[in-house]
Amino acid sequence: MSPARAEDWPSWRGPEGIGVSADKNLPLKWSASENVRWRAQLPGPCNSSPIVWGDRVFVTQAIDGGNRRTVMCFDRANGKIYVPNQSGDVFVLRAGPQFELLATNSVGESTNASLAASDGELFMRTDKSLWCFAKTP
Repeated sequence: MSPARAEDWPSWRGPEGIGVSADKNLPLKWSASENVRWRAQLPGPCNSSPIVWGDRVFVTQAIDGGNRRTVMCFDRANGKIYVPNQSGDVFVLRAGPQFELLATNSVGESTNASLAASDGELFMRTDKSLWCFAKTP
């Protein structure tokens, strides 16, 4: 595993676990209409902190009345949201105020894991395989 970079927020309360960030130039004020870069709708309430690693933001989510859990991966540059389900389908949504499904991807194998993203590659563990997805020439 690579060490956390200064802008990464790898766990609850940040890199050192004390809720302190060395980042500069953070907004002093914000609201639903002020200093908003992007916003992504979530399927329901949750109680986890966002995890920031490189260009990705991860959040866990309880769905179906708390009977199922999922991890969503957002591309922080362009808020895309990668939502896997237990059937092995991954839905790619545009982060924005309106629902927009960009793609549905399936490998035909079930999973209970989240996606991991690194250096332009997406990693997915299914019950039978570890997959690496990337743009190919």
